[in-house]
Amino acid sequence: MSRAAQTGFTLVEVLVAVATLAIAMSVFLSGASQYADNAHYMQQRSLATWVAGNRLTEMTLIQPWPDEGVDEGTAENGGQLWGWRSEVTESPDPLLRKVEVSVYAIQSENEPLDEDSNPLARLTGYVSEGNGAGAGGVRAGPGGDSAADSVIRNNMPEGVRP
Repeated sequence: MSRAAQTGFTLVEVLVAVATLAIAMSVFLSGASQYADNAHYMQQRSLATWVAGNRLTEMTLIQPWPDEGVDEGTAENGGQLWGWRSEVTESPDPLLRKVEVSVYAIQSENEPLDEDSNPLARLTGYVSEGNGAGAGGVRAGPGGDSAADSVIRNNMPEGVRP
């Protein structure tokens, strides 16, 4: 068989094709890895925001309203442990207090919060004294239930009670 009759790719052509494919695959894998990292980060931010929202809600329900100062604690959400730090300060309105809640990812309950790092979530809200009740005047309803308890009980499916 003569050289002119042979068909196929030369070694150089095969190497160029493989190199091009390798570069394209590395770009694709890099993009997929970046997407996975961003998705995980957004999941962490969402869970941390829920923890901050829960803590802010707890602060609004404290009766009487929360004292000024800093408090720290932990909460579990999404199968992960979170550290929160809430700071209550006065506001220009004497009937309101400013509450800022910051949430950090932690590994154990005894781990100190690293205040130098950026929190995954930070929420700020205001609570009112509201006649000796938190949450802007959540008052006890019939039977000593708060308004929130009454709403929960009235919206539960039949046969399910807290």
